[in-house]
Amino acid sequence: MSRLVASEHGLRALIALSQRPDGLRPAEVAAILESPFSSAERALRVVEDEGLVEQQDRLVALATDARTRAAVRFALAMVTPVEALAVLARANLAVEFAGADEQGS
Repeated sequence: MSRLVASEHGLRALIALSQRPDGLRPAEVAAILESPFSSAERALRVVEDEGLVEQQDRLVALATDARTRAAVRFALAMVTPVEALAVLARANLAVEFAGADEQGS
C-alpha cells in the first residue's frame, strides 16, 4: 500500500471511482482528475496493483471488499478537502454545477 500512499493521483482516482459503482474508462478518470491520460493510467495501475479495482473491458470499478472501502476512507482523509470535494463533484453524475471562491472553498 506504500505506492498508493505516495500517489496523489491514485488517491484521487479512488475518490472518483467511489462515485461511479459501474466503473469509469481511463479517459474519464483523466478528465475527472484534470490530469493527462498517462498520469491517470499510472494512477489506475497503482490502485490495480493494490487489488482495489476490478477491470472489465475498458471499465475500471472499485472492488467491493472491506479493504477497498477502507482505502477510499483513507484517500478522503489524505487528500485536501478542497481537492476531494472537486473530484467528488466532477465524478458524481448528480452534480450539475459546483463552484469555488478565490480561497478554493
